[in-house]
Amino acid sequence: MFTLYLELSDRVLGGGKTLDEAFEIARWWKQQGEWRLALHQFTSLVDKGYGNEAVVERARLLRKHVNEEESIKLYEQLYTADSIQKIEAARVLSMWYEHKKKQYDDALRVAYQGLLWCEHEPAKEKAAWEHRIRRLKGKCSQIYPLG
Repeated sequence: MFTLYLELSDRVLGGGKTLDEAFEIARWWKQQGEWRLALHQFTSLVDKGYGNEAVVERARLLRKHVNEEESIKLYEQLYTADSIQKIEAARVLSMWYEHKKKQYDDALRVAYQGLLWCEHEPAKEKAAWEHRIRRLKGKCSQIYPLG
């Protein structure tokens, strides 16, 4: 039992023996509330080209704890990538444009794209996008009245 403990400790503290193991260790650090260690691990995985899973996890941690501007750059990368995370990226970017930048037309454009991408998602997801679009249309019409 002690040998198993030593092996697991070595793997966790050493960052894992494979990239998949390193990813799971980073997720574990995040779950334990050790966001600095998790961010370091996800950053290392991104640098090694692990994939969009590590990019989105890094973006989430940056957005929540460190640097929202840097996380937005990662979400922009995910938005243009062919990945399942592009729906989340569209949601975050639409909120960013709406609430932080007050660029309602950009927020609306991204929201329309998010709605298109979620065609195979549950009805609740589509309804949330449609609600966002209606709200953004209202904000855009206040800025650019037709009459």
